[in-house]
Amino acid sequence: MLQMPPKRSSFALGIIADVQYADHDDGWDFARTRKRYYRQSLKLLQKAVDEWNKRSLDGVIQLGDLIDGKNKGLKQVAGEEHPSERALRLVMEQLNRLTCPLYSLLGNHEFYNLPRQEWVKRLLSNVALDGDPDRAYYQVQIADGWRLVVLDSYEVSSCGWDEGHPRHAEAMEWLKKHNHNIRDAKRDWLAGMRGQAKRWVHYNGGVTQQQLQWLRDILTKADKADEKVLLFSHIPIYPPSTKDTTILWNYQDAMKVLHETQCVVACFYGHDHDGGEAVDSHGIHHITLASPLECLPSENAWGILRGDSDGGLVLEGHGKVPSLTISVRENKIEKAVKGG
Repeated sequence: MLQMPPKRSSFALGIIADVQYADHDDGWDFARTRKRYYRQSLKLLQKAVDEWNKRSLDGVIQLGDLIDGKNKGLKQVAGEEHPSERALRLVMEQLNRLTCPLYSLLGNHEFYNLPRQEWVKRLLSNVALDGDPDRAYYQVQIADGWRLVVLDSYEVSSCGWDEGHPRHAEAMEWLKKHNHNIRDAKRDWLAGMRGQAKRWVHYNGGVTQQQLQWLRDILTKADKADEKVLLFSHIPIYPPSTKDTTILWNYQDAMKVLHETQCVVACFYGHDHDGGEAVDSHGIHHITLASPLECLPSENAWGILRGDSDGGLVLEGHGKVPSLTISVRENKIEKAVKGG
């Protein structure tokens, strides 16, 4: 059911992706090609919160991967909290300083640290999930005429579920069908894989038909109500906005649903730390946010989304996140001066 519309007709929403904090020495990404600054990311989050609190925001949305999987392997000191718990506590101490609501997505690094139900309980208690302790997709009306739709891009996944869970089994079936390296239990998941086939790896995931039908119903109602929709997913669902290695497994199914109505203005993603942007054939804008984890000390990566009653949408970018004016009627992205 669509909730009653808020009284305001415009909104301002802070946005950030892939903080991935860990009390760990600097390291490298999965491919060992990009430097990661694990401790610094917490300081950059603190700076982002400081800036958001100077503005009058209607919320902040973080696109997943708040803490890094490296926390799981850190040694626990006797009598002290587990490093994963400590990392989450420190990150939440910053986010709890926000003077506006926080909306969260779940990414793969969440599931490397704690079970799915723990994350749902800790991060998603402020949104309607119909009482399902496993569910991580939801929708919020942020202003009159504007709706936020959050997908769970790890609903079908080899991470986050116990090995005996049907969703884990389904994920392994998909992976073994599409990736011979995983089928043959090889260590190099990408050996011999080409193009978009590289998306069939353990750190990606997919969505069920049930979630897609939920999305279809939400978009159909929003379309009839003449609302504009912003969609959020940790994993990008439009290939040109990201790399071949960071695409939703069944992205074609999700894109098909998006194109059935006219209400989706833009989609925002994390997961690919470089960031990216593209406009699809139906004029939907797809924007992948760069990560603070790979920023130099003098950089950052966050933004503010502003939507108005006329349907205009602006991304005020800071650091590695560019500023963009999304002209809905003209179906194009206009690049502004890069954020500071």
